[in-house]
Amino acid sequence: MLLYQMTHMKKNIFYFTPYYPPDNNAAAIRNYWFVKTLKEDEQNVQLVTGNDLLFKLPKNTDSAIKRLWKEQLAGIALFFKVLSSKHDLYFFSSPPFITILLGSLACRITKRRYILDIRDIYPEVFLHLGLLKEDSPIYKFILGLTKKMYKSADSIITVSKGLQNKIRNHSPESKVELIYNGYDSDLFKPNPNKFEKYTIVFHGNLGKFQRIDLLVEVARLMEKSHPDIQFKVIGYGPGEKHLQNPPSNLEYLGLMKYEDIASYIAKCHMGISLRTDDEISREALPVKVFEYIGVGIPVIVTPQGEASELVENKKLGSTAKNKAQKIIQKILETKRINIGSVDNFSRQAQSQKVTSIII
Repeated sequence: MLLYQMTHMKKNIFYFTPYYPPDNNAAAIRNYWFVKTLKEDEQNVQLVTGNDLLFKLPKNTDSAIKRLWKEQLAGIALFFKVLSSKHDLYFFSSPPFITILLGSLACRITKRRYILDIRDIYPEVFLHLGLLKEDSPIYKFILGLTKKMYKSADSIITVSKGLQNKIRNHSPESKVELIYNGYDSDLFKPNPNKFEKYTIVFHGNLGKFQRIDLLVEVARLMEKSHPDIQFKVIGYGPGEKHLQNPPSNLEYLGLMKYEDIASYIAKCHMGISLRTDDEISREALPVKVFEYIGVGIPVIVTPQGEASELVENKKLGSTAKNKAQKIIQKILETKRINIGSVDNFSRQAQSQKVTSIII
């Protein structure tokens, strides 16, 4: 009993996340469950979001250069907020990468313990976006800071095996834990009452790594050949430009409340996640994939990588190359799959792991 009390002492935790409900993006929902789990474990959590910083974080619709500039300003604000606080432990969720790079720097200067939750691998993302070159002095400088940030962290949490391996390559001595995003089993449940017409849904961020253009091409090719199939797109981001003149079998619904997304996709018949064919996407496990699993509908995933491996190994859907005709073929094959729900991928189950990491 005494040993339990010593190892289970209540901690004062400074918890920074860029987004938190009522935001309804992947980062907000992931961090909501982490914070909820820590509070249920009687930890004292001071929540700090992007809205609490003097300089505000960028929007998804901002240009890459503008995002970098705003992340730096937000990082400066976080740096001084950390310096002026006193907690037992600091928790930083990334991206925004530059922001937490500066926040964790404040911890290193003051010799404070911190944990990182890494959802994208930086600074490599800057290379894929064409913002930096691998041999540039700026990239090498940022990479050096990143390795120091990883090395000094008490623990690092990440969302996929690919990212876990990348982080270990940067910092072999670091403790890197895997906690999948999962789905909220209180919201994402199978619904036998489906739309009358067979409906394929895409929801989430319409960002640079999402192939919204390819989804539109697939829908356009199926418009006349398969009039019994319709497509729905939910979300926002730069990819909206591809949805300005969609075919008649594709409807763009824009933003939707998180609770409404859950009930809507449960009435669909299939989920689809089309991403760019690059290293970033091959190592990604999109939240939407877990949420389709949660409502019990099969999934089409591109490109081939960690997400497709999960889907195929668990017989949860199909994977294809980023070619419209190949995707259409897989859609027609996958219509016959009935998966049910998979409980061990719920956020409730996944978030319980954060308590043991904090302790």
